[in-house]
Amino acid sequence: MTSCDDSIKLFCVDHPLCGWQREIAFPKHSFPVNDGRTPVAWQYNSYVLPLILTAGVAVILAFYVWRRRPTPGAAPIALLMIAVAEWSLAYALRLGSVDLATKVFWSQVRNIGVAVTPVAWLAFALQYTGREKWLTRRNVALLAIEPSVALLLAWTNGHHGLIWNSLGLDTGGSFPVLVTTYGAWYWINAAYFYLLFLLGASLLAQRLIRSPGLYRRQSAALLIGILIPVAGHLCSNFHLIPSLNLNLTPFGFAVSGLTIAWGLFRYRLLDVAPLARDAIIKDMSDGVIVLDTQIRVVDLNPSAERIIDCLASDIIGQPLAQILPLQPDIVERCRRGDSVHTEAALEEGAAARTYDVRAAPLRGWRDRVTGHLIVLRDVTELKQADESLRKARKELEVRVQERTAELTQANESLQSQIAEREQAEKEMQRRATQMALLYEVGQRVSGELELDALLSEIVAAISETLGYYNVMLLLLDERNERLIRKAIAGGYSDVFQDVLQVAVGKGMIGRAAETGATLVSGDVSQDPYYVRKAGEDTRSELAVPIKSGEKVIGVLDVQSSELGAFDESDVVAIETLSAQIAVAIENARLYEAIERELAERKQAEQALARHNRELALLNRASQAFSSTLDLDQVLAIVLEEARRLLSVTACSVWLVEPETKDIVCRHSIGPHSDVVLGWRLPPGEGVAGWVVSSGEMLIVPDTQADERYFNGVDQKTGLSLRSILNVPLRAEQKVIGVLQVMDTNVDSFDAADASLIEPLAASASIAIENARLHRKVIEHADQLEQRVQERTAQLQAQYARLEAILGSTTDGIIVASALGDMILANRVARTWLNQTLSPEDAARLLKTVKGLARRASEQPESVLELTGLDLELKVAPVEGEAEAKEPVVVVAVHDISHLKALDRVKTRFVSNVSHELRTPITTIKLYAALMRKRPEKWDEYLDTLILEADRQARLVEEILQISRIDTGRLEINPRPVSLNELVEATVINRRALAESRGLTLKFELAEPGPMALIDPERVMQVLNNLAENAIHYTPEGGEITVSTGTREAEGRIWATATVVDTGMGIPEGELPHIFERFFRGEEPRSMQISGTGLGLAIVKEIVELHGGRATVESEMDVGSTFTAWLPLAGQIDQP
Repeated sequence: MTSCDDSIKLFCVDHPLCGWQREIAFPKHSFPVNDGRTPVAWQYNSYVLPLILTAGVAVILAFYVWRRRPTPGAAPIALLMIAVAEWSLAYALRLGSVDLATKVFWSQVRNIGVAVTPVAWLAFALQYTGREKWLTRRNVALLAIEPSVALLLAWTNGHHGLIWNSLGLDTGGSFPVLVTTYGAWYWINAAYFYLLFLLGASLLAQRLIRSPGLYRRQSAALLIGILIPVAGHLCSNFHLIPSLNLNLTPFGFAVSGLTIAWGLFRYRLLDVAPLARDAIIKDMSDGVIVLDTQIRVVDLNPSAERIIDCLASDIIGQPLAQILPLQPDIVERCRRGDSVHTEAALEEGAAARTYDVRAAPLRGWRDRVTGHLIVLRDVTELKQADESLRKARKELEVRVQERTAELTQANESLQSQIAEREQAEKEMQRRATQMALLYEVGQRVSGELELDALLSEIVAAISETLGYYNVMLLLLDERNERLIRKAIAGGYSDVFQDVLQVAVGKGMIGRAAETGATLVSGDVSQDPYYVRKAGEDTRSELAVPIKSGEKVIGVLDVQSSELGAFDESDVVAIETLSAQIAVAIENARLYEAIERELAERKQAEQALARHNRELALLNRASQAFSSTLDLDQVLAIVLEEARRLLSVTACSVWLVEPETKDIVCRHSIGPHSDVVLGWRLPPGEGVAGWVVSSGEMLIVPDTQADERYFNGVDQKTGLSLRSILNVPLRAEQKVIGVLQVMDTNVDSFDAADASLIEPLAASASIAIENARLHRKVIEHADQLEQRVQERTAQLQAQYARLEAILGSTTDGIIVASALGDMILANRVARTWLNQTLSPEDAARLLKTVKGLARRASEQPESVLELTGLDLELKVAPVEGEAEAKEPVVVVAVHDISHLKALDRVKTRFVSNVSHELRTPITTIKLYAALMRKRPEKWDEYLDTLILEADRQARLVEEILQISRIDTGRLEINPRPVSLNELVEATVINRRALAESRGLTLKFELAEPGPMALIDPERVMQVLNNLAENAIHYTPEGGEITVSTGTREAEGRIWATATVVDTGMGIPEGELPHIFERFFRGEEPRSMQISGTGLGLAIVKEIVELHGGRATVESEMDVGSTFTAWLPLAGQIDQP
């Protein structure tokens, strides 16, 4: 820092962009310069007093707000006002000083307020908007780091210049001005200042948007108050007002203080905080309405919206009298500031509701009325209950008055009057008791679903509360037409300890159930329907049917030992109870039905899961069994499935040896399974022997308690097997072995496990028997082969000459006996019998030879259709063999497969062509008939006829082309052609069609383009077919790409043309048939897309005539890719 002397440098202060801050100053001759040896001089100017007043206002506001510090945001705003006061006072002292050192000192002091202001402002905004949980000590400390650093740098600026690069005085004005250039940290601090103020302002803006009425005006006042000093700070820092070289921030805070003060008194800022409304009023069940001093609505909670049946946005600002029909005197009393407590009836939907209305004034500073609060509480039910009691009391009073008048007039004894009054009081008490009982029963009905317990509680409550001699509840058994006692209390409890049943129609109880009407008897001895059931002391009886709708489901029977014990109120009370009991019974029955249905559903799900496991097991086993006929593999599969199913320690299969009847362990899995492999047990010994002998399934829960168990297994393996499940293996009603499942735990198996393993054992038995038979067949075949070899060696010389003759023909020649036994066959016949034909087809051929040989004298002929081979057989006897012991015949077998194939192709071709031709012909005939009937629509019908004729022409052309391909008349003239040119021409020719269908058709050409050895006309036909197919089967908005390239396959390089679409795709099951003639998928047919099914067949035939191939790849709902593989020009085919 430089001292203030005659060598003070004066800086430019006029240009707004030079970076200096200027203050208006007195002329230099009017103030002394502080050189450090003379006292500091002060000079008053016109800006000092407003700043001192600003500081005073801020201190007053801070004191006022501090008194309301419990309100959210009060403490931070008090701190903010103190900081503003310090900032304004320091700035006033800086303006009043005349030497550089003093001005710098007060600038440094002013930075204390500058550091505190933004942090206090953000803390206030967070608390005021309900985000005070963010104001942890850690976060506040983090916020204070930058202002603290800036304050420290300001006081140590002379060592680094990070706040002020240079300082000086400008004396060119009316008073000296401190001229500075700002360092880097000053701008960092300024940015931080603006950031915190903008964060706080954004929080208040959000509150302003979401808050209603009063709170919105509070937020607006705060926003206006804080934006003014920020605007002043921006103007001062960036010289937005060039003619005014004064820091406007403290003056902005003066205006801000006045604005906040106006908000304090005008909108009760800090007296009514929005958080109180959000935390309390919003969730109240009572309706709450806030009024201003003009009795207009400024806020209301959701409950009040529901009561008034209007949205808050529609009624805020409206007078209370227009939205709430209250008495005029209530509104007037509110205007006077009086508290009001009254009731009001309001319409709510189709019914009127009664509300308890309480109104109280809201008082602010100096106990002045700043508004009114109205609370509406729904007391409809309470009023209804009070009205019922009032009516009952009024009736009672009338009766008492009438009775009193009668007694007065008759001048009877005072004792009678007292007795009657006591009776009336008892009546009233009894009714109150009845009401309490009804309420108690209603509570129990709504909270209890266990029927028996509920009925017992209700009966006991009736007996105890009303003091009846006996109370009994019976439910109707419709099937037997009897009422069965379910609950009893009172005098009958000991008499009817067992089941009590009453026939429908018998006695008062049965009669009530039969008629569905309440029966009352004041003297049961005179009642014809009363039936005495035991030695009860019943004098009066009340039987009330319990109904569900119009259906009687039971009877509630009440008995008393007094005559005339029941009046109308008793009947009404008991009938009400019976109605509640009916609801309880139906609820309990419904609950029981739901519980029962859930239990049944759970059982069904468990059974289904078990069944699914069984099916999965059988499916896996069947697949595995069908994959092999090797016995060891079959046994291994059986045991693995069994162990997987039951998660056991070990499994084994014991098979009965047919020769010795011994039981042999053929396969085992588990620990040390190789030890028991090959063990033999004599018939009937051990658990396995018992199962084989009895043929029954056996569960051994504990091997140590079963004497049939062979302990040698545990000794050899070191295991301690405790439980075994044994399932017999049967084949052709015989037990061929035992499947054993073993575990080291006691009682590991039950009937459910047996039911799971038995289907596996049944399938395993079949597989084992099949494997055995297969082994026997192989052994027998080996024997036969050996015999044939021996016979062949004997006849080899004899047949050598004949073999040479027969081997030279392309037909099969078979020499057989007259009985059809084959003696000799040439190479062609042997190839058919031993290689080409399956064993079944070979057997059919030999059987046919045998049948024809027996009729050789007739020289019969026959055609035999086999799998992949059609044969024509001709038989003739061999002449000149009279000296032979047995006559022989020669069978000539000629392969006519190609002739039959051509015949089938012709038949299928004719069938498909006739079907495809019939459709357009039918349409043409139909529209020709329509044209005859309706000449005025010829143009419309002719269009359709032309379309159908074109379709038939295309079909005929495709059929002719297929015919030319089949007959070899389709000429292919290959030459080197650029595949890129053909693809580009195809796309250009079909682009209009694609665009008319809302599709994108484009090409992607390989560079350099492949030169293919092709017939351009035929390949152009291939590309057109593929492109048109893609256009037809791609939905609107799709994309089709035709590309070229080269790819390697089968040891050579191919030129490829690929058509990719984003269409519906082809199901995997249809891909092998996609190039077949007349084949069309299910989806195109269901969508009625026109086509013959010949296009792709023609594509395949043409590509193959070029020596190439056509392939397809597709994924449903993704698209398809068709590729034509064509020979590359100049490439020699690799061998």
